[in-house]
Amino acid sequence: MSKCPDEAAKYAKRLGYILEASWSNTTRIQPVDVANIIESFKPKSVLLSEMAEEYLPLREIDQAPPRSALSTFIALAGDRDVVSYTR
Repeated sequence: MSKCPDEAAKYAKRLGYILEASWSNTTRIQPVDVANIIESFKPKSVLLSEMAEEYLPLREIDQAPPRSALSTFIALAGDRDVVSYTR
């Protein structure tokens, strides 16, 4: 699951909850794909530009200023996974 003991413990706990829920459903037998479930626990990589394309339309503001600032920032810092940026 993970080489990090803390992360593995969290995955095991979440997997336990999912398996218990599946086993307690007595009206419908449904196969459980453990590999896919564990894969779904891992954080997804999202580029800053992708996140902005999803976020900015939700805001009811003039999008020109934030898009200009974002464009400049990406030109300077690069378009990377959002978790890789630090202060």
